[in-house]
Amino acid sequence: MNKKFLAGAVVLILLIFGLIYINGRAHEELYGGTWYNRLINFDAGLNIGGGTDITKHLSGTGTVGNGGALLEYGDCFTDTVTLTGVATGDTVVMGPPSTLENYLLGTAFVSVANTISARVCNIDDTVSKTVADATWRFDVWKH
Repeated sequence: MNKKFLAGAVVLILLIFGLIYINGRAHEELYGGTWYNRLINFDAGLNIGGGTDITKHLSGTGTVGNGGALLEYGDCFTDTVTLTGVATGDTVVMGPPSTLENYLLGTAFVSVANTISARVCNIDDTVSKTVADATWRFDVWKH
């Protein structure tokens, strides 16, 4: 192998590791803690771009539906799902089943401790809809 090529490769590798170390040290001095710990913020939760920490993620599934009853335009129904550990004020995202009909709009929120309320509304002004009982996923983030 060419000695000049090998020497150049070694210098390049040392330079790259040096820059990583220098950037890490600079970040550590600016933000406190180890540079990788501050980027991901293991101590307080997940921090993305300096925003509010997400301190815990809860996830579960539950059955949501109105038993197949007709839902007229503008009508809504609310069903509840138990997920231990959730509290009012937590952020809730729900994942409906792939069988959900078009023009049904769902929202979710924590109504009381350990209980998620899932509200589904028919926004189709031409056709009544039914919402068969099905399994939905709920992801909750605590801040």
